[in-house]
Amino acid sequence: MKQRAMDVAVGRIARSLAMIDWKTYDKRKYHPDDLFYHLNVEPNRNQNATEFWQEVVYKLFEDQEVLIIITADDQFIIADDYEMDRYVFYENVYKNIQIDSITLDKWYEESEVIHLKYHNPNLKLIFRELDESYGKLFNRLVDVAMRTNQIRGTAKLTGALAKNEKAIEYLQTFVDKLFAVFRDRSVAIAPVQDGMEYNEVSRESNTRSQVDELNKVSDEYLNAVLEAVGIHPALISGDMAEIEHHQDNYISNVVQPLVELITGEVNRKFYTPNEFLEGTRMTPSVFKLRYISIFDVGTQAEKLVETASFTPNDIREATGHEREENQPELDEYYLTKNIVPITNSKGGEEDKQETS
Repeated sequence: MKQRAMDVAVGRIARSLAMIDWKTYDKRKYHPDDLFYHLNVEPNRNQNATEFWQEVVYKLFEDQEVLIIITADDQFIIADDYEMDRYVFYENVYKNIQIDSITLDKWYEESEVIHLKYHNPNLKLIFRELDESYGKLFNRLVDVAMRTNQIRGTAKLTGALAKNEKAIEYLQTFVDKLFAVFRDRSVAIAPVQDGMEYNEVSRESNTRSQVDELNKVSDEYLNAVLEAVGIHPALISGDMAEIEHHQDNYISNVVQPLVELITGEVNRKFYTPNEFLEGTRMTPSVFKLRYISIFDVGTQAEKLVETASFTPNDIREATGHEREENQPELDEYYLTKNIVPITNSKGGEEDKQETS
């Protein structure tokens, strides 16, 4: 049950993180570079971006942290194990880094790695408590179900065979072989033996109810883990009631903190303070996670533009698209229902009267 819960919960988060667009900017202008390629397409020679981010999320939730080293040929590799020497006034040092069966000789300083830490003490606590309660209950239900559906019977010898000791041994051997056939084959025919009687005493039981109880316990275990992580069970079960509300909470409380964690770590390791302040940085876009297409926000975007709240370029940037620097009209504010420039706010009807 624990593995199933981890696979469902962490798998959902991993798929969501794989939908993030990691965009790089040079002085506030959209500028795809090598970092953009590694984060969105190919972090290393053996993984695509989706596989890479799924592994990152799994290690974050299982180990509470993940170390990503950046090799000399610019590959992003996830470490399986490592040792860290912590310092206060100097960079931390990572050594004895293990990747698969290889242990690296090179030591890496803090500025040469991406070190992500996920702190959720409730997750380990709830796993321990669930294993102590639901784990025992689940094993008990499995044991009861097996006994309930067990085939039971009695066999005896009659007549002259009842007094033959060798016949009793033969009877046990015959019965063992007989039930092995019943267990392993969908169709089984047993011969009738003179001097032997068999009487089945097992009761017919409701197998469906036993399976339902097992599924119920497993689902309750899963729901408890989902809630501890921050995922509403309805997002997994497919219950459409308040699905948008649950999805928004999931993105805000689960995905967005992870995105901010990764963004902060990448920006501080790849850009200097001056570069960051000048707008040279990595900025994530969660638009594809919230909406299926750009048309889903068409009405809201129009309202924001026509009320002079945002410029069209602001909307483009908010929806994950680059700004159009060669079209200055997209940086103007617009007003009124006819969407005219704010410098011409008289409205369409008055414009018609003046021209007539």
